[in-house]
Amino acid sequence: LWVRAGAVSHASALYAHDEALQRLFFRYGFGMRTVDAMQAIEEVPDGPLPLGFSFRELSCCEINLVEPLHRLLYQHFLCSPFFMKRDVPELAAVSERSRYFVAEQSGKVVSYIKLAAEGETFIARRAHAYWHIDGACTLEDYRGQGIGSALLSYVLHVLRTEGTTRAGVDFESINPVAARFWQHYFTPYTCGVVRRIDERIVEA
Repeated sequence: LWVRAGAVSHASALYAHDEALQRLFFRYGFGMRTVDAMQAIEEVPDGPLPLGFSFRELSCCEINLVEPLHRLLYQHFLCSPFFMKRDVPELAAVSERSRYFVAEQSGKVVSYIKLAAEGETFIARRAHAYWHIDGACTLEDYRGQGIGSALLSYVLHVLRTEGTTRAGVDFESINPVAARFWQHYFTPYTCGVVRRIDERIVEA
């Protein structure tokens, strides 16, 4: 039906636990592309904090501090194994719909996490007391030091004290670093699979 309508790029969302259906889609040429994951904020483990770093939420007049990291994130999408060309969107203003948290060293922002009030999936839209991670990046020279994990822990602590019961994130499965990081803290519940068919089939 899709091909007869002229559509040759196909995408579908599958429940992450349905491995039999995933194998079936794989057999017919689909590959995984995205993952949606969530966690119930019940207890946030306290790990050792990296020495010399501080964590805080930005005010509405400070979002320019994350602009370099925001652009770095989209430059990262251009590289292998992504090869994703995306225009860099404007930073959303701090409001009741979006928030920014940062890790700093000597006043320099080295990592950030952006929260959005809604996610991109039907479960996120129906969840109460929910925040969605809508962007995250750490400067390359500061990776591997536990800064991203410590910042995420800080964010979840803040959300828990505010009464938030769930947090979620979506990421590309073709990003091995992000997939490894997010799946350590969040449980996947859907995955997106895609297939592109040779456009010449429409003419045939």
